Amino acid sequence: IISINSMYAQKNIILVSGKVLDIKSQAVIPYVNVYIEGTTIGTVTNADGDYEIKVPLQFKDKLIVFSFIGYETEKHKIETQLNVNLKENPFELSEIIVKPLKPLELLQKAIARIPENYSIEPVYLDAFYRSLMKEDTIYINLMEASCKFHYVGYIDTFDINSAQKEYYSLRNNGNCTWSEGLNNYFDLYTNPNDQVNITEARISEYHSRRFNELLTIGGPLNLIAADKVKYLNEFMDSDHFKHYKYKIEGRTTFNDREVIIISFKPKAIQLRNYNPGYVKYINRRNYFNAEFEGKIYLDIESLAFIRFDYNIVKVKPLQNLNPHMYSIRIDYKKSNDKWYLSQILRNRLNSQYFNKSLNIDSISV
Repeated sequence: IISINSMYAQKNIILVSGKVLDIKSQAVIPYVNVYIEGTTIGTVTNADGDYEIKVPLQFKDKLIVFSFIGYETEKHKIETQLNVNLKENPFELSEIIVKPLKPLELLQKAIARIPENYSIEPVYLDAFYRSLMKEDTIYINLMEASCKFHYVGYIDTFDINSAQKEYYSLRNNGNCTWSEGLNNYFDLYTNPNDQVNITEARISEYHSRRFNELLTIGGPLNLIAADKVKYLNEFMDSDHFKHYKYKIEGRTTFNDREVIIISFKPKAIQLRNYNPGYVKYINRRNYFNAEFEGKIYLDIESLAFIRFDYNIVKVKPLQNLNPHMYSIRIDYKKSNDKWYLSQILRNRLNSQYFNKSLNIDSISV
């Protein structure tokens, strides 16, 4: 295990840090994309608008870029302390009109263009993973890791039923000592050809054995399975379209490009096979046809997916099936003529195994 201090003390590295604010209100802006122009080095601001990014000395003359949907993109010279004020994009949207398609038809066209907009060849992704556990206002566990992913292309076939069978076999045969703790209702399944190498890591002093096992049972490989462009499940699955209601909400901008917003929510919460005496141990997917609501952001010109932002729809009668909160945000960035995974942020608030504990997992590529 390598401490975070030793990670930052690497030679030939410039550590840049700062805060990002709205120039008018001076409110912090969380989850702003921060990256070095012309490279794959990047991060995002946290919930308090703060960021840190390690810049190899060879890129010291490049610009650091700050971008966020609905704001003008800012570029600055690299400095060790760099606070930035972003300004809402003032220009009016053009009259570029997406042909009068229904929102679901627009979504289907965007899905059909995935092989054009995303890499169909395997790529290697350098990423930074962080997992926090918080009780009330106190962070009680922390895990951070530098990772390198072998990420298969966006047209690689994926059978979720086979993945589920293999995953639960591993969890139930005794090899996963934290199987009960990981039995949340939103387990994610990766393509078996996706691989991750943990190159550097640190775990907080007060972690438990259960928390330590996240690196092998859950961790970055589990989180990266939330890539909705790659894994077309739930509201992106053609078999589930009939259970969701889609609506065009309007347009905005991102990196000076126009973006169209599609919202979605369940047409109805339908409960199937409900057994009140067994709800503590079941998987929500056995009970609900549709359970998420949120927004999809599409680049108007290319119909590339640039963001997903969604959360669980609460079901009041079913406390054992209903965590207090489950939300995910997924961002993509463009490099040359293709879009790549940029960042995933997942928040889970659950009182079933821990006393009202908040789990915050993120990965930045």
